[in-house]
Amino acid sequence: MTAVPNEGFVFSHWEPTGNESPIVRFRMPDGDRTRTAVFIPFDPNSAVSQPPKVTIVSPTRNDATQFENAERILFSGTAVDPEDGNLTGGSFVWVSNIDGQIGTGESFTTVLSTGHHTITLTVTDSRQVEGADAVIAIVAAPDNGASAGGMTSPTSGDEYLTTDTIHFTGAGHDQEDGTLTGASLVWASDIDGEIGTGESLDATLSEGNHRISLTISDRQQKKLTVMNDIVVEMLVNEPPIAAILSPLFGESALTFLTADSIDFNGVANDPEDGVLPRESIVWESDLDGQIGIGESISASLSPGVHNITLTATDSQQAEAAVSISITVAAPVPTATPAPTATPVPQPVPLPAREAGLALSLFTGTATLNGYLVPDGTVVTAWVADFSEPVATAVVADGQYVVSVFQYGKKSFAGKIITFEISGIKAQQTGSWESFGAEVLNLTASGS
Repeated sequence: MTAVPNEGFVFSHWEPTGNESPIVRFRMPDGDRTRTAVFIPFDPNSAVSQPPKVTIVSPTRNDATQFENAERILFSGTAVDPEDGNLTGGSFVWVSNIDGQIGTGESFTTVLSTGHHTITLTVTDSRQVEGADAVIAIVAAPDNGASAGGMTSPTSGDEYLTTDTIHFTGAGHDQEDGTLTGASLVWASDIDGEIGTGESLDATLSEGNHRISLTISDRQQKKLTVMNDIVVEMLVNEPPIAAILSPLFGESALTFLTADSIDFNGVANDPEDGVLPRESIVWESDLDGQIGIGESISASLSPGVHNITLTATDSQQAEAAVSISITVAAPVPTATPAPTATPVPQPVPLPAREAGLALSLFTGTATLNGYLVPDGTVVTAWVADFSEPVATAVVADGQYVVSVFQYGKKSFAGKIITFEISGIKAQQTGSWESFGAEVLNLTASGS
């Protein structure tokens, strides 16, 4: 022996002689030692079966043997029984405190789940006496590989306006989780904060130099962040451009009569909105106020010099205005010549009308006793030389139109034309001109 046992050590399987002493002397190189011993006699006829000696050979008996996830682990062991000798086969049962029974026999391989396993090998001898051994095996969690992905849109250097809808697209993939979607992809701006989640979304951003980040996270919250820098600028709204197409400056048509329906035409375009809609174009007279809406209108105006303005307004309420000046005149009645002392010849019957000679046209309204006459009222034209009217017309749409042809061989040039409304003489007269046309609003009183 190389060392002295402790007090009370046991002698088992001792065959007694009757002369044993509880004091045992040990002769050691550095001197004698004595110890008190306990003697347990061995009786073969009444012996109790001893458990087998079990030893786990693999995994090795370290503080804790470590393995990779999904690694096949070798399990092997031995068992020697005092009565049966070497034990084999089904008497070996291997159990994990996490996975339960993992195998039988002296040797096999298998895969364990992730975690700290206490592996116990239990061996049973022929008398059903068990022996056991145990080791610790640690199976590491799988390595969480890095996620991959990127941002497709927008790209670095892209420029937008604050009114633009920006399309954001990206993708993410993880070694363990596969394709990442939804809340696993988070979009953010360093100015506006979180923009949204998912592989694709649309958003508008405030003015500034934005750093757009796409953060891709797997189920274990391992993150990958990609970034692009974009510029968002404030929209500077340009006013529209407007033009009046008609009436045009320098045309005689810039002078009109109150009875005229004047055509106004214009256009309006906006750098941002394009061609402006009808309701964005307003026509106004400085005398009569608003006279119409839209690119083309028609209107009759009161007498005077009118400053006509076309105002175009875009969607941002920016305006452009252009103006022209037109003159609107009331018809000037022809003055009735003063009577002379020269005897007036008596009127004669109307001679035959000379073919191919010119006519003189008169038109206007007819007012009797302060009221415009109804349609169907007869208006006649007279020349003093004749006892019959030289022309007859019926009022239609509030207007009369009288065409006075020449009768007889004598020219009508300069002749005074008088008028009657329903047989009542009108105050106004006209002067006959070859191929002439005169607006003459007639008034008469009486019954």
